[in-house]
Amino acid sequence: MKRAIALLAAILVLPLAALAEQPAKAAPSDAEAQRKKIVDLILTDVAAAKSDLISKNMGLSAAENSKFWPVYEKYEKDRLPIAAQRMKLWKDYYDGFDKMDAKKANELLARSLDRLAKLEQLKRRYVKEFQKVLSPQNTVRFFFLDAGIDTLIEAQLVSDYPLVY
Repeated sequence: MKRAIALLAAILVLPLAALAEQPAKAAPSDAEAQRKKIVDLILTDVAAAKSDLISKNMGLSAAENSKFWPVYEKYEKDRLPIAAQRMKLWKDYYDGFDKMDAKKANELLARSLDRLAKLEQLKRRYVKEFQKVLSPQNTVRFFFLDAGIDTLIEAQLVSDYPLVY
């Protein structure tokens, strides 16, 4: 498990550093296209690492395994746009904090809370889907693993912002 977490952290660190180091001289459309490309690569790498962690930690029977992965893939497909919103929110926060007025701050906070509400709605909807193919114990295991991985990703995003200790 610790090696898998280290792998996930490594997958996150390198692309996020690339995202932070975008060329400032690029035209807005070029910079946005480059940012989208980097975000797409990050999300693809994270999705692969996440699937690997889930696979290694679920301990599914063969019967559960064959039913679980189609539901998981659908869940991830629905979750991916919400994950991309998180990346955009952090980038907007990093890039705009020094020049953020009250209106922009409130807009950013509202977007962040909307994203969290969407994620909660998605998870609540999928609990029922996972309960159809997993035991109650494995359903809770999946959602705790998912939350733990999400926390690791969030911690990596936060660690890129310098804190005063």
